[in-house]
Amino acid sequence: MKDDEEICLVSLPVSESGIVPLSDMVEIICDLKGKVHLVSGNVAIDKFGDDRRVALYGIEHTPKENLPSRILAYILLQLKIAIGVAKAPSKISNFLFFVGGPVLLPAILVAKLRKNNVNILLSGSDIKSIRAESKLLALPIRLLVSSSLYLADHIVVYSENIIKDMCLEKYTHKTYIAHRHFLDFEIFEKRRDLDERPNVIGFIGRLSEEKGFKEFMKAIPQILSFKKDFKIVIIGEGKLKDEAVKFVKERDLEGKIEFISWVQHEKIPKHLNEMKLLIMPSLTEGLPNVMLEAMACGTPVLASPVGAIPDIIEDEMNGFLIEDRSPESLAKDAKRCLERDDLEEVSECALMKIKNDFSFENVVELWDEMLEKLNT
Repeated sequence: MKDDEEICLVSLPVSESGIVPLSDMVEIICDLKGKVHLVSGNVAIDKFGDDRRVALYGIEHTPKENLPSRILAYILLQLKIAIGVAKAPSKISNFLFFVGGPVLLPAILVAKLRKNNVNILLSGSDIKSIRAESKLLALPIRLLVSSSLYLADHIVVYSENIIKDMCLEKYTHKTYIAHRHFLDFEIFEKRRDLDERPNVIGFIGRLSEEKGFKEFMKAIPQILSFKKDFKIVIIGEGKLKDEAVKFVKERDLEGKIEFISWVQHEKIPKHLNEMKLLIMPSLTEGLPNVMLEAMACGTPVLASPVGAIPDIIEDEMNGFLIEDRSPESLAKDAKRCLERDDLEEVSECALMKIKNDFSFENVVELWDEMLEKLNT
């Protein structure tokens, strides 16, 4: 790639939970190119509005509750993002469609008309995510994603397993593997051995269907039946929150389950270092940040074998893989994890894996090579 060629990141407007992946990509590209163009919005405006390295085309978007308003707002959002792509300077060599990238078909069409390279970075299955929230919207989203993947010059996934998991075999001729994950090991570190931690099982993430939160809640009474001295800590927000609070009250579990709203990212290590197990029963994932962060803090992870997770976690070696996502199986797997007498060794193996594979230097080198490939 020529030094004077520039990169444009394109993503849906992000929330507090989505800003970390976007920030990672911004840091990587800025380290390599000195600057980046960015089409995104919401929290991204606050994060990058004053960053001189970032040429920002900011978009405000407020999700709507009822379906007709939601659809209308979504169409307007698509048009705004497409306009942002159209306004990007001519020196752009590659557009990287990132968070929500596969559904941004109008913007992808604009980039193709500009004769720029269109690259889609897949971080998870938009189809599975939407289907978990609304079956009515699953078909149009499937059409958007399929069309975008067909038009893309290149597709970048986090791991080999995602190609199979997301049925991308027909695109292998234009699919590359590269992740954007790196951790600050001065922040995400193991501060306490497991036997020094309180008896806490954690869930961190969006309280939604796609994160397997319903199955997790239904498993809690079974988990607590054989681990009576344990407490459950749930960190996050989402549309299932009210239902979960009602579930807890109906089963008289108020003293055993603690709900914590979203916490600042730099405070996550404190909570992870107070857990003996983090459970992630997701329906779909790319390569989840919180899993890597937990492993860096020496917190054993029990996760669904989806996305890139099986490429990172070796069951019973540096973490644990869920057999299936039913509440009964989740409870059985939680018991399997917590009753092991080598849990500290699992914790140490996880820590070594993350430190070896997810440093900033490693990921910048990876993307230096990747940008060269994407320019062909």
